[in-house]
Amino acid sequence: MNQFKYISPKTKDEVLKILKEENTRACLVAGCTNVLPNI
Repeated sequence: MNQFKYISPKTKDEVLKILKEENTRACLVAGCTNVLPNI
């Protein structure tokens, strides 16, 4: 299993900051079912 970091931002500004910092390593998830096979 690949390592990953779970982040749960509370605001839109937090989301945008995380996306900017993580660059292409970030993946937005809603429900998580589409990401689980890639972990």
